[in-house]
Amino acid sequence: MDSVPVPTARRHRVRPVLVALATPFLLLGTPSAMAADSAGIGQTDAAFSPTTPGPTITAIQELVEDGTVSEELSETLGYHPEERDGFATDPAGACSSPVELPASFDIACQTHDLGYDLLRAAEEAGETIPPELRSQLDQQFYQRISDTCTGPTCEAAALVTRIAVSANTLRQGGGAPVAEEWPWSNWLA
Repeated sequence: MDSVPVPTARRHRVRPVLVALATPFLLLGTPSAMAADSAGIGQTDAAFSPTTPGPTITAIQELVEDGTVSEELSETLGYHPEERDGFATDPAGACSSPVELPASFDIACQTHDLGYDLLRAAEEAGETIPPELRSQLDQQFYQRISDTCTGPTCEAAALVTRIAVSANTLRQGGGAPVAEEWPWSNWLA
């Protein structure tokens, strides 16, 4: 009885892409784990003393936990967050990407932008930003964009977005996002 060969061309094309995408996480771990390691979280250290979070850090924690923020922060932010699909958003926020992302990501991008605006406000106010907080905002973002997907193209876009955002958070050391100029910045304007 002759056996029928199984097509392997597709498997051989997909595997290198998945390996390339997963390599940074395999080598470095997740951004939140690395931030926790660098902050000494989980280690006993007599010099470590937790601080009471300030109002902006508390607002970010609430955004991560239940998607809301206090109206009191409007003055700090310079705009009034709006609720969309049960989550507070930056109404002028957008998906900052050199490539077009699915429209279904828009609301999650606006919430993520609000979270990053709050991180910047916390830094400006001198509040101590817990090392895992930015990664928690990123994780909420990944979950929400993934939840909007109904097909492989969207799922691939969500995965690539997750990797890009994680790499940027890791590269910037967590904390408040830093404004930078990139070659594609003028494409986004």
